Amino acid sequence: MRGVNMLENYEKSVYAGLLGKVIGVYLGRPFEGWSKEKIEEKWGNIEGYVHEDVGHPLVVTDDDISGTIAFARVLSDSGLYAETPDDFYGKTWLNYLIEDKTVLWWGGMGVSTEHTAWLRLKDGVSSPESGSIELNGKTVSDQIGGQIFIEAFGLVAPNNPDLAVKLAEKAARVSHDGEGVYGALVVAALVSMAFAEKDMDVLLDRAVEYVPKDSSIAKIHKDVRAWCKTDGDWRITYEKIKEQYGYEKFGGGCHMIPNHAIMVMAWCYAPDNFYESQKIINTAGWDTDCNAANVGSVMGVKLGLEAINKDYEFQKPFADRIMVPTADGTNSFTDVLNAAFVIADMGKEIMNEVDDSALPTHHFSLPGALHGYMLEEETENAELTNAEYSDGQRGLCIEVKSNLKESVLISSPLITRSFGLTGTYGAVGTSPLVSGKVVAADICADIDFNNDTEVSIMIRTYDPETTKPTRVIKGDAVLLKAGDEKKIELKIPDLQGWPVYDVGFEIKSSSGQGKIFIKSVDFKGQPNIQFDSNLCREKDFNSCAGWISTMDRLRPSKNWEEGAEDCLGFIKNKDQGFLVTGDRSWSSYQFETRISSKVKPNNLGIVCYYQGLERYITFVYRNNRFELIEHYYKDRLLGVVDRTWEAQKEITISISCQNGKVDVLMDDELVISSDDITLDCGGAGFINEHGFANVRNVSLKSF
Repeated sequence: MRGVNMLENYEKSVYAGLLGKVIGVYLGRPFEGWSKEKIEEKWGNIEGYVHEDVGHPLVVTDDDISGTIAFARVLSDSGLYAETPDDFYGKTWLNYLIEDKTVLWWGGMGVSTEHTAWLRLKDGVSSPESGSIELNGKTVSDQIGGQIFIEAFGLVAPNNPDLAVKLAEKAARVSHDGEGVYGALVVAALVSMAFAEKDMDVLLDRAVEYVPKDSSIAKIHKDVRAWCKTDGDWRITYEKIKEQYGYEKFGGGCHMIPNHAIMVMAWCYAPDNFYESQKIINTAGWDTDCNAANVGSVMGVKLGLEAINKDYEFQKPFADRIMVPTADGTNSFTDVLNAAFVIADMGKEIMNEVDDSALPTHHFSLPGALHGYMLEEETENAELTNAEYSDGQRGLCIEVKSNLKESVLISSPLITRSFGLTGTYGAVGTSPLVSGKVVAADICADIDFNNDTEVSIMIRTYDPETTKPTRVIKGDAVLLKAGDEKKIELKIPDLQGWPVYDVGFEIKSSSGQGKIFIKSVDFKGQPNIQFDSNLCREKDFNSCAGWISTMDRLRPSKNWEEGAEDCLGFIKNKDQGFLVTGDRSWSSYQFETRISSKVKPNNLGIVCYYQGLERYITFVYRNNRFELIEHYYKDRLLGVVDRTWEAQKEITISISCQNGKVDVLMDDELVISSDDITLDCGGAGFINEHGFANVRNVSLKSF
């Protein structure tokens, strides 16, 4: 683990805090909104994962996870970290949220607090006014959402509750006000202080000092803690909470007060036991995933990583897998350890403890971390764990326990389309592995390994004929003997633009026992892609594998020219739409396409250095001319080309981005250049407004 001078084991504590949150979500999500009575009737107590009992997957898209991770990016996106201004928190929502698709419950104006705030932001109301009682009313503003996205602002401010509360208030006021903010401040303060303070009574005493003494949040802390001391049974305390602070006492669908009250109850009755706190908060019902996530995050930081799985194996069933579907494909399918290190890096920036040392994509540096890798088929002959290898460092351990009759395959998913729509939250994303990139791994065999074993890197991608992720590509196998250490690589071949669905390893061992370690896995290189025009073959014509779309419809389309090749068509009926791929690892490249419009072009063009809906560079036809624009939360004109573009006229556009400069070619002629840009990396694709466009011969070449 990288050294951190300002606080011992800082990254480990951040990991524990985020892991505790994710576990709470996955534990509570299958019965979200159930009453305590209904839960007890079906299960008695919640003593582990019950998703299979109700036919739910364990790993799902969820607002508690994706909102916490995505909204924390405000600190690094602004570049100002702790000094990020209030209105930028709202701009971050506009950058990452795709309406009716990602992160939020899109329940409508005046129903969903977050949707209401997003509509205010879209209409030009800045944060914090976007979440104010004055605009949205007290009932809407007091709902639970203020605290469910908030833990990261405590994680970036270890043992600094003043700063944690300052950041949390800015974040919560994007969408909430009043009690809806006060609950968030308490949670952020608890997370921050739990890095150093381990006495729950002290933590609760100090956290509630950050909210007004006459607030309802302060009152429930006083009441619930007093009841806990005299009742001696959480179920007795729950009945008092239900009677005085139950759902029927408050308006809206999911109010802050009842849910915050039972969180205080769980912390009081299980102050030193992660498992018991999760059992109590989940069995108590109401907004179970949100409540269990907040309780789990505080307990994870307070008790430490080792305490999380002490009484129940929470982590291994999901192998740290999480989805963060946003308008920016970067890290859309990731894992808890990588997400925690991103948060920790922001914390170290704030604390002036910057560490520029680069880590591989998957480094397995902390106990339990599997970076999403699982056995593709359960077998008694092999086990997958995080363990120390001979030099004391950690790695992904594949323990061969007896003869393997068949190869063992382990893999980690890379794109959120792997799971599609889960519940009310959409799953969109791009893959970090595409043609031209390289997967590199350091592997070794334990010195006591008693058999020769072959190991190869494996990727799975889409079959162009079936559009299903069934095509397997393997690298050259290497032979491992006892004590061997080797490096292996696989360069991603030409996949005609289809993304890599997952990455993993094949292990072949005909006899013997022992341990093989994947010490690290790194994704290197830059993309080189020739896109197939038939990438859109899904039956609903609304998705393209490995692309993020805010268009109204996608469709494979024939060009109007007789005998011309197939095209990819995209339609936007009103407002501005994007069809983009790639992520922020793309830095120096040329993106080229032949493009035309079935109707008169309007705001139609190509995009580079795309980092979300409010951060991109575009060469676009509007106002009867072509314009080069950097949109960094607002348009900035970089130059114009006075040419007209008629309907059904096909042109070739190429945009090159490197070394702080953008060059645009039209039909092989350089027409405009600019070295006055802010952005320096990101994906590529298309922009369209109120039209139907076709593209073909789409390619991306890295420099």
